[in-house]
Amino acid sequence: MTAPHSNILVARGRLAGGEVMRGLISLRDRPEFEGAFEEKDLWIRVNCSIAKDAVRMLALVPGAELFYLDDRQRLTPIHRSVPVGLLPSGLEWKPICQWTRLWLPTILRNKSDKDRPTIYSPPVRIDLKWTHSEQFVAPGGLLCDFADWSSYVLNNIHSKWRPLRFACRTNSASLNTLVIGEPIPSIPGMRLVNCDQVLTPVAFTWAPAVPAQAIRRSLRVSPSDWILWEREPSLEILPDSDLIAATRVSIRATAYALAEAKANAVTERDWP
Repeated sequence: MTAPHSNILVARGRLAGGEVMRGLISLRDRPEFEGAFEEKDLWIRVNCSIAKDAVRMLALVPGAELFYLDDRQRLTPIHRSVPVGLLPSGLEWKPICQWTRLWLPTILRNKSDKDRPTIYSPPVRIDLKWTHSEQFVAPGGLLCDFADWSSYVLNNIHSKWRPLRFACRTNSASLNTLVIGEPIPSIPGMRLVNCDQVLTPVAFTWAPAVPAQAIRRSLRVSPSDWILWEREPSLEILPDSDLIAATRVSIRATAYALAEAKANAVTERDWP
């Protein structure tokens, strides 16, 4: 039996550990997905009549529970027919694609207790800015086209690329490969500075100049995650486990996977 429901699909994910925040990467370019925070939970909602792939996309969020939401704000698990609760009231919904701009709390001290910090609202906005600095900083990362990266690995001796790791994304036509390590190869692309695993383009940094760890805490990422902030206002969170060692075998396997993903994307678009 299928539960009666509206077209509104809702997901709930636990904020502890940061896994749910990494799952939002796939939704960063989808303005129809909205989110809201409620204590230790993250809520996501979407109209299934607008996003036909809503169930599949929300299933990518680690640990998320999926519900249908009816007109009485009752939550019914997608594979059940009986409501199990109500959606919390007073949630402030905002398109997830707008969350890519960072907001950090301003810490002030109580006049009555100089040793006890308090969180003051509104928060401070953190923007990506050109540094205007002539000081050279060796790049620790690179965004490039996979074709250039694969050609470099396949046509150079292994000592040049052995210390490097890489990851690819299938939702980008160009600069779809992230290379991490040193020395960065001399191939076309966007060179990145690595500051506590927060990657920004060379000659750019964030302002105001808060510690990188403050940015990591604001995003609730795990200690091993990488934060890629390539342009304003877009950023991505990449688990360290997604990076693989540069070998000729891994390059050939990735080339096959990218070609297969491209073929599947074409098939999905052609499907009636």
